[in-house]
Amino acid sequence: MKKNYYIFRHGLTLAAKKRQWYWHTLYSAQILDEGKPSIEKLATYLKDIKADYYVSSPFLRCQQTTAIITKKSGHKFSTDKRIGEYTFEFPWNFKKRILSFIEDMESSDYKTIVICTHSAVIEMLIQYFTHGKLRFIHRLTAPLTGSLTIIKNGQISEKNFN
Repeated sequence: MKKNYYIFRHGLTLAAKKRQWYWHTLYSAQILDEGKPSIEKLATYLKDIKADYYVSSPFLRCQQTTAIITKKSGHKFSTDKRIGEYTFEFPWNFKKRILSFIEDMESSDYKTIVICTHSAVIEMLIQYFTHGKLRFIHRLTAPLTGSLTIIKNGQISEKNFN
């Protein structure tokens, strides 16, 4: 069964704005007020999406982002630590947890899945759905905050809400 995925990165943070690594704020980084309008636009768009499952990283910036979306759309998000930020872990552990998440989603009865996560996770999801495998390549080319990656009927598109 083909799945539809709506994947977006958390709201704008200071590190994301500066295109820097989070370092000591990895777990505590908060979204910036200036990034909230794009989240609200995204929420308006997602309000009309009828998904079977809404899931988010447990990191603060994702929880703050999904709280805004829930308030505007009514969609409540579950959390899943497997789609948390790439931390100070071995690359194969990161790949293993992302693949575990993908396998669970692909084997589920869910047809449409909405995901709030981080750039490295988005990169891995895009790699899997375009190449059928995960390769750990550290690039900062994942969609920016305020963008939505849509994987529908095997095709990938992007909407920018900035």
